Order: sequence, then C-alpha cells, then structure tokens
Amino acid sequence: MKQLIIFFLLITYFEATSQYDYGLEVDQHDAKIEGKLNLYNENNSVIIGNDAGIGEIPIVNNPTSENVYIGFSAGIEGIQASGNTFVGSNAGKSNVSNHNTFIGKNSGLNVSGQDSWDNTFVGRLSGSFLSAGQGNTYLGTFAGGSILSGSFNTILGYDSGPNNVGNINTLTGSYNVFIGSHAGEGIAPQEDFKLVIESDPNQQGYPLIYGEFDQNSLTINGSLHISELLQLTPQSQPTCDATSIGTIYLDPSENLFLCKSNGWKEISIEP
Repeated sequence: MKQLIIFFLLITYFEATSQYDYGLEVDQHDAKIEGKLNLYNENNSVIIGNDAGIGEIPIVNNPTSENVYIGFSAGIEGIQASGNTFVGSNAGKSNVSNHNTFIGKNSGLNVSGQDSWDNTFVGRLSGSFLSAGQGNTYLGTFAGGSILSGSFNTILGYDSGPNNVGNINTLTGSYNVFIGSHAGEGIAPQEDFKLVIESDPNQQGYPLIYGEFDQNSLTINGSLHISELLQLTPQSQPTCDATSIGTIYLDPSENLFLCKSNGWKEISIEP
C-alpha cells in the first residue's frame, strides 16, 4: 500500500510540472510555509502582487535588476529600472529610473523621469505628484505637497511642502527643507533654498522658523529665549531702513547700535 501511495504522488508531481512552469502554485487555497521562502527570478528581483513589476519580464539585454516590488501595480512600468524598492499599491507605478525607495500606497506614483534617482518617499501619497527629481526625501502622508519637479528637498510631516492645488503644474523647487505638519504651504511656486519649520496650519504665512539658505538669513516669528550666551560678530555698518528697524549690530570698535526709524543709534553701555 505504501509503495502505491508513493507511485501516485510521483505521477501527480510529474503531471503538475509538465502542465505548469511555476515554482509554486496555490489556487484558491491558503499556503503555510515553515522555514525559508526563496523568491528568485532571472533579474535577482522580488516581485509580489497583482500586476507588480510587469515591465520586468526577462528579455535579452534587459538592464532591469535587483528590484523589490510588493503590492498591486507596484513598479508596473519599470522595464529599465534597477535597485528600486517599492512597497504599496501603485508605489512607483510609472518609475523607469534607478535606486528609488517608495513605501506607501501611491507613493512616488508619477515619478517617470529617466534621471529621477535616489529618491526616498515614505507615507501614503508621499511624492505622488512629483514627475522628475533626484535626491529627495519625503516622510509623511502626502509629504511633498504638490511639487511637480525638484531635487534635493527634505520634507518631513503630514501634508508638508508647498501646496497650491489650483496651480499645481507650476510647483517646483529644489534644496528646500520643510519640517512639520503642513509646513511650507505658504511658500510660493519655484522657490529654492528655503527652510520652513511649522506645525500649525493656521500660521503658514508666518511659520515659527523661516530661513533662506542662499542668503544665510533666519527669521523667528515668535519669542526667542536664550538660556546661555548670545555672541555678536563685529561688522561694518549695515543698511538701516524700514525693513530692518529693531536690528542690533556690533561695530569693529565694539560699540552696539540699534536701527530705529531715524537711523542707527548707539546703545550706551556703562563701562
């Protein structure tokens, strides 16, 4: 009886392998795997999900390799892409470039530029409007706002980044840092080298901290408490106009001056 059962199993095995070209097929049944599961294809990629990585069909001279696509339609068009990790439905759906990491439903959805590499988007809809850019880091649901193109931006927080839904096709920017929920919503299109730190959506026109990296300037819209020391570097007399009233500077002779409406006035300090 034992020999008969073994013979039957062998016949079933050979019939199954002759009909299908799959390493493992499970049809409308649960599968339980104890131990290690090795997933392999000719391009050293891991692809899991309906329509995921369809573009990575092994063909002669196909440069696509070493991708991880997990989720419905993840990386569906990546026929010439390498070194990407996409997790979530439609993550990296249009991507054809290399070395991107998109995690979350619809993250990196529209990234399609040939040179759109080394982007990291984490969160549902993060970077979903970006079509081209390099070296961006977006963290948070809908992080990246409505930026259509731009490079080397760091955007952290829920819905952070410029957002101008009525004029979405003009939103571009590079070398910006936005931190906090809704941070950067008041930033105009085509802005570069900006720093915005804010978490109150009602204060976007006056974020707590605003800076311009290219101008080496920093604005704090609120009270500033310094518990230790404030050191001023001596410099020549700057401009004193309506926009700089309240400015204090230290001249090369170590005298303090305050900008008032009628010009610079020395602050008298007893020796």
